Amino acid sequence: MKKIIVAFGYGIALAGAAQAAQASAPVAPTKAYAGVGASASERHGSSVKVGTKIFGGVAFSDSLAVEGGYIDLRKATAAPDARTIDLGGFGTYVAARLMRPLTETLSAFGKLGVAHNQRKLGVSGMPGVRKDTDTGIYGAFGLQYAIKPGVAISAEYERFGKDKKTGAKADAWTLGINFEF
Repeated sequence: MKKIIVAFGYGIALAGAAQAAQASAPVAPTKAYAGVGASASERHGSSVKVGTKIFGGVAFSDSLAVEGGYIDLRKATAAPDARTIDLGGFGTYVAARLMRPLTETLSAFGKLGVAHNQRKLGVSGMPGVRKDTDTGIYGAFGLQYAIKPGVAISAEYERFGKDKKTGAKADAWTLGINFEF
């Protein structure tokens, strides 16, 4: 829990530093954005599964935003002789996003925040489902390309806390599209 609080404190400090750096720049209006994506996550002892991600946030400036999202960790098909069955799960996060323009249309970004995850597992022949939940550090980095004003596509690597011993790993690669309001 201390690691989460320290990481969250660092995220707030970074966000404050970015906001202070922009204090001398003209004030940009606050913008909301939302998007969807396809997220690929690897399974322990299995292949890669592609799930859905939805996200949204509020951009306070061109470089600082607060974002939240949900990723669906699709269930995996177990081998015929496997005793455990991967029933999927989900991950959620809230993070500060810092963005830096590289060109007029291409930007790099990083995110730091907190993630809450759940993996569901079943044992063949036994009733009930085991849920493995945790709260940990969320981090991501990637690139965003503006197709036109208010519409952008992004590619990012995300880390949702610690790896689990079963089910989806904590790493995900996401391709997404987002719209500003």
